[in-house]
Amino acid sequence: MIIKLTVDRIESGIAVCIDDKERKYECHINAAEGDIFEADISDKGEVTFIRKLENETLEKKTNNASRLNALFMRGGNKK
Repeated sequence: MIIKLTVDRIESGIAVCIDDKERKYECHINAAEGDIFEADISDKGEVTFIRKLENETLEKKTNNASRLNALFMRGGNKK
């Protein structure tokens, strides 16, 4: 089964990834936090990397940065 995963964090060289239903997967891939990629998940739950989704990764990181910036701008006037 092919699914889309997002790298949540890296722990001791292992990428901890989540899918759109918040299920957790662990795999050995060369990736950074926030990277989005397609993977093939075997019946045993083993993850095989297929390809990084560059455009979706960039779009999500840009959107998250904009949202964070907006929060700082909104909260910056309170003292």
